[in-house]
Amino acid sequence: MSFVTTVVQTVMWCCKRMKHSLTWSDRMESQITWIITTLAISISLVFMFMKRSFSYWKRRNVPYLTPTIPFGNLENPITSNKPQFLYVREFYEKFKKMRVQYGGVYIYTSPMFLTIDPKYNKEILIRNFQYFHARGFYSTKHQPVSENLFTKDGDKWSILRTKFTPMFTPSKLKGMFDLMIEATKPMLKYITEHHCKQIPLNAKNCATRFTTDVTATCVFGFESNSFVDETLLKQLNEILVKSTRLLRVLFCIALPKVANFLRIPLLPPAETDVVCRNLEESVNYRTQNNIIKMDFLQLLIDIKNQHLITLTELKAQCLLFLIGGYETTAATISFMLLELANNEVIQEKLRTEFNEILSSYGGEILYEAVMEMKYLEMVLCETLRKYPAAPFLLRKCVKDFAINDITIEKDTNIVIPTIGLHYDPEYYPNPDVFDPERFSETNKNKIVPFTYLPFGEGPRNCIGDRLGKQQVKVAIISFIQKFKIKLNPQVVLPLEYDTFMILAPKKDILLDIELV
Repeated sequence: MSFVTTVVQTVMWCCKRMKHSLTWSDRMESQITWIITTLAISISLVFMFMKRSFSYWKRRNVPYLTPTIPFGNLENPITSNKPQFLYVREFYEKFKKMRVQYGGVYIYTSPMFLTIDPKYNKEILIRNFQYFHARGFYSTKHQPVSENLFTKDGDKWSILRTKFTPMFTPSKLKGMFDLMIEATKPMLKYITEHHCKQIPLNAKNCATRFTTDVTATCVFGFESNSFVDETLLKQLNEILVKSTRLLRVLFCIALPKVANFLRIPLLPPAETDVVCRNLEESVNYRTQNNIIKMDFLQLLIDIKNQHLITLTELKAQCLLFLIGGYETTAATISFMLLELANNEVIQEKLRTEFNEILSSYGGEILYEAVMEMKYLEMVLCETLRKYPAAPFLLRKCVKDFAINDITIEKDTNIVIPTIGLHYDPEYYPNPDVFDPERFSETNKNKIVPFTYLPFGEGPRNCIGDRLGKQQVKVAIISFIQKFKIKLNPQVVLPLEYDTFMILAPKKDILLDIELV
């Protein structure tokens, strides 16, 4: 007899009892019996469903980590403050000790396939991309502006990617270089004020203000000056914090159909609507007054005028560039300043490179000069190894795929553990040590392919990686050329991290500043 049949018969029996009861006490007894019976059966059904779900990897002979009901391989997300990337790193390290090439884990009841051997990363990200082109990230038709290049899959993603790729060519980035240099002026003034007042500088706060200004200039085409007016900064921060909370993200990743049924928005509606209204006003103002600027908004307007995207799609991409650009870049700048403050020799070597190269350009920070700074590139690469903006990559299998001795079934979620690979001593000896020499001309060729993935790899890598790197370099050159930095004694190492999807410090990174 099935559970469904049992439930139906039990309910019918309870109803008959209630119908023929003559006293109030009899009716109460029947109702209590009905509630208890229904609850017991429901719990049993849920328990049996979870038991069945948690046998998925065992039934497929895939090495797995033993889950617990109801959270799978997670701790209770309501009481635990563990960042998401730490789960991924721990999963990777456990499977590595098991000496397996891949493994299965569970996020709630959702099975996830975790790659361990980097050869699987190549298969998924490049060689068999047609099977794994989807991110499987949550987006909802009930909030159209959440459907952007990052969240969309299939043909829609392919069309958008083709349209937006020309926006990130070196020539386009070079055209925005002066806008970035202009944004360093209020930043340097802000740092100078802290130096004069002998106040420790909050690296994350300073970097976030800078990247907000750069993003506003390059996307919106206006000066936000977040070092004075924090309006846009607060709006973006609210959107980021609310949309990347641990419980919300894990629920949407593991149970996207349920989240869609419940109409859970990916982005907080109130704050998102304000930014979207500002975007629409900017588009209308430029169109009506025939104003043309050298920024991303203009490039998007041009695409829209060719009827290749709608206004809603334009706003969706702008939100992606705004939110994704300002926070991840700011975090990278913060971590880079942290490591430079903690490594005086590296800091001095970097400053020497700046002075030597810029002297041949009249002391100005020019695009061509930055392209010559090899040690700066090495320091940035090592920063991204220790602190990848995307600590793990998500993919989804769109049709059954046989690889070696296993078959990855359609709709299986894939996790590529960037943070695990970056801290694997097999690939990066003494991984906790900050060593830019790993990325020297000689050593970078020794790096095992697909073990370094700060921006992903293949057709679906981060489209804005060069823009982000350019922002970081401009900020670091402007900062380190003029100021020496040391870690303030209040900073406790190793760092604690926030429970967001992206890698971000939980506490302030405070720097003591001296003039060069």
